[in-house]
Amino acid sequence: MNKFKLLIPLLIVLMNSGCASFGPTVRIETPEPAEDFVVVCEWIGGRGIIAGSGSRESHKVFITESGKEVDCGLGFSSRNNVQVMHPLYANMQRSDENGVSVVRPKNKLQILDEQKAKFEAGFWDKHSDPGAEYADSLVGCGFPHQYSDYYNEVKDVDIERFKLLYNKPISECLRLTMPILKKYKMRKYGGFPDAEYYIERMWDSKKWSKQNE
Repeated sequence: MNKFKLLIPLLIVLMNSGCASFGPTVRIETPEPAEDFVVVCEWIGGRGIIAGSGSRESHKVFITESGKEVDCGLGFSSRNNVQVMHPLYANMQRSDENGVSVVRPKNKLQILDEQKAKFEAGFWDKHSDPGAEYADSLVGCGFPHQYSDYYNEVKDVDIERFKLLYNKPISECLRLTMPILKKYKMRKYGGFPDAEYYIERMWDSKKWSKQNE
């Protein structure tokens, strides 16, 4: 109890001096229940992460599901940032609602349908290469960069469970995007294998489990 009483004045000094800040409370909302969201709360030192001159002083990682709140808590830096990652969702649109940072992502397959409709309706026709613009607008299929690293900071990835949940939609995503990339961005993707190559090897990587390191 005495230690706690001594800690309170220190925290007040750090907050007033700009050396600490509370991160947001985050809630992810999706039309259908979804799990395995990785939420990374970061505290940034220096002049700021946007300008590229800041550096991450510390971070906390949470694994959560839609509809639940995650409290980033206190970090010892004046700036904070939040990343949200998921294999099936992208476009993490955020809004502050009653003191909570609400994230409403879109399903990647929905995004692909929307982009296809825009292309077919001539959305990029004013550009010199509409097909290339369309290809550049596609979302990536599968797990975001460093997803498994962050996930494994909290608990080991259950590969069989992940495969059961995510193999089918990720495979569908790859089968939709790879032909478009190879057709309209031939110089960059023309020599890449077809979608089936990546689907067959999706779960082979040793990165999925700390036990395989």
